[in-house]
Formats: sequence, structure tokens, C-alpha cells
Amino acid sequence: MRGVILGAVLLLAGCAPITASMDLSPAEAVRRAVERQDYGRAREILRRQEARGEALLPRSQAVRVQRLAAALEQAMLLQAAGHLRRGEWAAAEAAYRRGLACCPDSRALSAARDRAREEQAARLQALHIRLLLARGRHLARLAGLYPQWLRLAPQDAAARREWASVQIQVGPMAQALTRLGARALAEDAPFLAVESLELARALAPGEAAERRLQAARAAREDRLQALQERRRAEAESQGRARLAALRGALAAGELMGARRHLQALAADPPAGADLEALRADLERAVTARMESGLEAGRRHYLAGRIREALAVWRGLQRLRPGDAELAAHVRRAERALESLRALEGMSVPAEEAPGDAKAGDVGAQGRTQGGEQEHQQDP
Repeated sequence: MRGVILGAVLLLAGCAPITASMDLSPAEAVRRAVERQDYGRAREILRRQEARGEALLPRSQAVRVQRLAAALEQAMLLQAAGHLRRGEWAAAEAAYRRGLACCPDSRALSAARDRAREEQAARLQALHIRLLLARGRHLARLAGLYPQWLRLAPQDAAARREWASVQIQVGPMAQALTRLGARALAEDAPFLAVESLELARALAPGEAAERRLQAARAAREDRLQALQERRRAEAESQGRARLAALRGALAAGELMGARRHLQALAADPPAGADLEALRADLERAVTARMESGLEAGRRHYLAGRIREALAVWRGLQRLRPGDAELAAHVRRAERALESLRALEGMSVPAEEAPGDAKAGDVGAQGRTQGGEQEHQQDP
């Protein structure tokens, strides 16, 4: 399939629609269309002949035409997507155009091209707004600086000419910013409306400009309140979900997960949540787990299953890292395990009979199996 796609891409430069000739049979027209990679034309002829009940090509060749068309379509989609990721809008448009020239009935190519054009238009509109605001801010600063300059140097002819040029631009810019603010309000974008109308009032102050600005600010306040209400509602919903997760973790005995949920709830508890009662429930569950775990570890330890005892006690340390009794058990088990490893590392005497060694292995195996059975019976 990859070879088909690469071949379609390499031959794409020769892709161009061909005009059906009255002198060509349908089969020959299909063959030439495939040679030119005009798969849209080839499929159109095949569909028309199939509708008439005529089979121009063997089934395998007709399937191959369909596969080549699909491969070319996929290749153009991937090529255009790569151009779009790099911001190469003209190259992406050219890729869509080449693909549609060969596969004019491709819905995927048409839809992708339309989406790309919409995104391009939206980005251009956003850049236009940013440029307009930047020019408005620049003119507003100049409009405040030149009068000060001319009061200090009224004889500066160059400054007077520049100030006159700025004054010519101020009126049209204020009108453009006013139109932008009105459109932003109509499109429910109060933050942009306030920004543009503040600049318009700075360039052309007046009662009308002040009224428009106040209306935009009121809309902005309404939006801010709505956003705050939505954030509060989202926080309340998340808190309820955490509360349910905490209760579920407690019921399932997942005490570490319950503790994490409780810590998250403490930062932003939902309304009506009794965190103290939940904290007490968690503490009781931890205490019960500690007591049973300590006892299980002792049984392992007394039975000589040092590793099992150490695993149980270390697991409990995650629940209560600062427990002194538990820490003493862990230290004792670690020292016993170190002694056991030292004994296991000693070499067996050379004069020991093979039968004795085998008997010892059997005895050790029996003790291990007995320990495993006892471990399985522990709660």
C-alpha cells in the first residue's frame, strides 16, 4: 500500500484531466485515464458502464483503479496536512487542487480543503484585528505625545507636519475601532469590544463614545460573572465526583487512593461534605489495616518467612510512614534478612555427600511449600 501511495505522489505532476474522445472506446478511455492518473475520469467511465450492465475491465483491474484512486487521495491529504502543520497555506491549497484534479469526486479532499480555507480565513481575520488594535494603540500614543512636543517647541515645523498627518489618521481609525467594537458586541465578544472601544474613545472622545464603552463594559462584567458561576459549578461537580471516589475507595479498601482523594477534597470541598467524618472513617480503616498487617507480619516472621514479613510491613509503612512500632519491625526483619543472605552465601563443604545435599534440598523445598501454604491461609 505504501508503494502505491509513493507511486501516486511521484506521478502526480502528470495528473491532469483528459477529454474523452469520440474515437476512443470506453476501455481505451479508462486505460488512458489511468496512465494519466486521472482516476476520477476512470471511475466515472467505469460507473457509467456498470450502470449499463457492461464490464469494461476484469474485476481485478477495476479494483486496482479504485485502490490507486484511494491511494492518491490519501497521499494528497497527508501532503496537504504536512503543509498546514508548517503554516504553508498556499502549498496546501495547491495539494488539494492537484488531488481534486485527479479525483474530482473525492469528498474527503473537498471537505479537508474547505476546512483549511475556513481556518485560513479565521486566522486572517484574527490577524486583521490584531493589526487594527496595534495601529490604534500607536496612534493613541502619538496623539498624546505630539501636543506636548509642540508646547515645548512650537517652532518645530517638522513636528507640526507629523502631527497634522497623525490627526488625519485619527478620525478613520476611531471609526474603524468603533465598528470593530460594535461587531464584537454583536458576536458576544465583550472583551474585544471593550479593548477596541477604549481605543476609539481615546482617539475621538465624546458622549457617544463614552456610552458605547460603558455598554461594552457592562457586557464584560456580565460575562465575567457568568464565567465565575460556571467555574464554581465545575468545581462543585468535580468535588462531588471526588467525594464519590473517596467513598468508593474506602468501601473497596483502597486506603492510599482514599487518602489522595481526601487531600484533594480538603483544598476545595463541595458544599455539605463532612470531611472530618470522612477523615475519621479513613483513620479507623487505616488502624484496622495496621493491626491486621502487623499480626500477619509477625506470623510470617515467626515461621521464618522473613521476606514475606518484610513485604507486609513495608506495605504498611506507606499508610503510616512515622509509626515507631512498625519501623522497629522493619529494622529487625532487615537485619534478619541480611544474616540469612550471609548464611546462604556460604559455600557447601566439598566432602558433603551428594545424597545429603539432595536431602537438604528436599527439606528446604518442603519448608518453602509449607510456608507458602501458611502464607496463603493468612488474612
